[in-house]
Amino acid sequence: MISTQPMLRACCVCHRVEVGARWVRKAEAPEATALVTHTYCPPCFHRAMAHLHVPVAPPRPAALVLVCG
Repeated sequence: MISTQPMLRACCVCHRVEVGARWVRKAEAPEATALVTHTYCPPCFHRAMAHLHVPVAPPRPAALVLVCG
């Protein structure tokens, strides 16, 4: 069954909700009977992605050992 209820996007980190083009605290959001889906608001998304872009030193090449039969 497909639901026709609107989806309310909520940040999984700070719990703000998207109202139009703004992310506001739940208390500031208008009362709604919408299904809730979780995502990241833009500031929390950028903080989460910053942790993924930690510089990593390239691996050193391993010594090649040839073994003959």
